[in-house]
Amino acid sequence: DERTVSHLLCDQLEFADVLVLNKVDLVSETQLGEVEALVKKVNQRAEVIRTDHSRLTPASLLEKARFDLRKAEEHPDWLKEARENEHTPETI
Repeated sequence: DERTVSHLLCDQLEFADVLVLNKVDLVSETQLGEVEALVKKVNQRAEVIRTDHSRLTPASLLEKARFDLRKAEEHPDWLKEARENEHTPETI
């Protein structure tokens, strides 16, 4: 796999159904707004959850039925590796 870590992170950001922004207590509201605007620009449909010290209730993540197969299939990279009949893991 020739992708960089930043490319892998962008792929995950684009496909995520939920994004957890941690350590929000360490930035200003202005900075947090800028980060949220960036992630929403890349992935408008993902739910954004703010946390500090990684604290969140399990109910905020579990049993939400966020995944939508029809929406996923609309993404140009959906099942790209499966269509090419190969998969190279990101780690060894």
